Amino acid sequence: MSCSFSTSIAFLLGLAAVPLLATPLPSTVVSTTAGALPADMDIWKSALYNAYSTYCPADQLQDWNCKWCAKLPNVTMVGVVDNELYGTRSYVALQDRTILVAFKGTSNIQNWFEDAEFVWTDLSWDGVPKGVEVETGFLSSYESLRTQVLNYTTQALSRCPGCEIHVTGHSLGGAQAFLFAADMKLLHNLTTRVTTFGCPRVGNSDWGSWFSSSVMPHEGSIRMVHNRDCIPMAPPAATGYLHLPHEVWQTTENGTYNQHCKDLPTAGGIPAEDPECSAQYGITSCVLNDHTSYLGIMENVFNPCSGSKGPCIADGQCSDAGWGADCCSGRTSTSVGCLKNGVCGCRPKGSLAIKQGDCCSRKCSTSIGCKCA
Repeated sequence: MSCSFSTSIAFLLGLAAVPLLATPLPSTVVSTTAGALPADMDIWKSALYNAYSTYCPADQLQDWNCKWCAKLPNVTMVGVVDNELYGTRSYVALQDRTILVAFKGTSNIQNWFEDAEFVWTDLSWDGVPKGVEVETGFLSSYESLRTQVLNYTTQALSRCPGCEIHVTGHSLGGAQAFLFAADMKLLHNLTTRVTTFGCPRVGNSDWGSWFSSSVMPHEGSIRMVHNRDCIPMAPPAATGYLHLPHEVWQTTENGTYNQHCKDLPTAGGIPAEDPECSAQYGITSCVLNDHTSYLGIMENVFNPCSGSKGPCIADGQCSDAGWGADCCSGRTSTSVGCLKNGVCGCRPKGSLAIKQGDCCSRKCSTSIGCKCA
């Protein structure tokens, strides 16, 4: 892929910053395919806590002592893989009769957009059909962890024979989660439950067809997208990349309303994206902050104090519904929309705002997610 394409993505990211102050999503949306059973929501939230926990330092994960760990009791760590060179991290753990595998996304989404060139590469593992291609950077990031993650998973299977494997990832970690699921099918003939949040498109149509038919039926794969999250819009579908089923589209801010999207096979049996779900939006209308809030639980990878203790509880639920609580929740709002003008404690340095009129900061830089002075 040419450098000019990479430059265009950086330009579009600048445009994508504009809707960050978009009007909050309505509390109800009319649809014929909506909602989630309480059991579904519990499974999704547990997967999200696992995904978010990978942003915690490796030593905290090893001791299972990070800010998200309290949400996941009875976890026994098998092993943490931390590759500083690639900035990748993963862990394998046991929880009752489940093997948990989680992959970390990137902590610098803006740089990823600006540097991305979205180059294809063959997925040349044994057993993968010819023509299956994935994005080079996603494959490299997964392979930076692959050997150790597979070793820890083998250990977990020996300690917990017959246990179900649940894999999850947020952002670019979602791409690694799908590649891990393919590995499990090829190496162990195991079907892994996959739940991703804000995952980008991973590969081409042959990848989508093979994954959907051979690796996993859509019932075992949930790909959650929050409203107009920028990351699932990349790489662009127009360049030949394709999302995997099954999309659950979060259409309310707190995540209580979710649209189950259609899995639409084409004449060739290749799964197509539902045009009535997140695929209807393009990169110029995306909302970067939608990437850091799923199911009403917020982890702002741009903001080191998000999800912190104090006036905010651990999952970022604030007394002003989170709209003026950048430091704790990672969300933004103009002062008119703040009921208590920063009740969650946005004053410390490092908290985020967008412009001087926002709840938290009176002096901001001009970058995406400006820091309070």
